[in-house]
This record gives sequence, C-alpha cells and structure tokens, in this order.
Amino acid sequence: MQIADAGEQLEVQWRTRSYGGEYASDNVGVAWIETTSGAFVRTLTIWAEVRRKHLVRWQASAQGDVIDAVTSATRGGHRTSEAVWDLRDALGQAAPPGGYRLMLEFTEADSNKGDPPGPRLELPFSLGEGPSLPVAPEHPQYRDLLVVAP
Repeated sequence: MQIADAGEQLEVQWRTRSYGGEYASDNVGVAWIETTSGAFVRTLTIWAEVRRKHLVRWQASAQGDVIDAVTSATRGGHRTSEAVWDLRDALGQAAPPGGYRLMLEFTEADSNKGDPPGPRLELPFSLGEGPSLPVAPEHPQYRDLLVVAP
C-alpha cells in the first residue's frame, strides 16, 4: 500500500480480484465511510444498479443510502476503482475529528440464494490528529491499494 498527503480530502484506489463467483464478470461493489464505532458516515462510490441489494454489509450500515454515490452500473470484469471523500457526511456537514474506517465491499454472488457476503476490506484512519497512516491488511481480493490521506 502506498500513502501520500492529500490535504483536505481522502483519495483511494484499489483493484478487485475475482474469487470465482457466479457473477464474476458482472460484479457489484461499493466504498463507504463509517466511524470506528460502526456508524454510517457516507457512501463514496457504488457500481451496482439492480444487484446493489447483494452488497449486504453496506446495506446494513448505510440502510440503502446512495446520496451522490451511484457512479456506474454493474461492472464487466475486475479493474481499478477510485473514490474521493471530501471529509463531509451524507448531510454535507464536516466530519468531526476522530476515528473512521474506509470500507470496501464487492460481490460476485447473490445473497438471496444463500451465498455468503462478498469480500470486505476495512481501513482504519484518524482525522484531526495530523497525518494519519492507514494500515491495510493483506487481502486476496483487494490489490494495489493506494491511499492519499488528509
């Protein structure tokens, strides 16, 4: 993972990698921000139209929130994704200092068929304490993570 200083926003890039699901060529995914206590802050990007209901962890956190976030339809294949957070919540208010998590989720399966949730990656970071160096755990379905942190 590479980290740089972004000033007043958080920028992230990542590449997903198939786990061999039924819809590997038509995967859906999302990036969002939560507090470290698990409270939803804002959806950053989502590539899902009809199948967004299968992003079960995001649905539980965001309760379907998509304000300013639907960026594309279901994807054909896996590729690099990008998201930018302007340090504001879903209502446009400035995020207070404290602990946050960047959450990434995608799926190649249908949760209504009993398939488990797709892979998720959590990236903890802090606002208001100077530059924060997020540490991403190794994950077989997320590669080439680049974070430009505030």
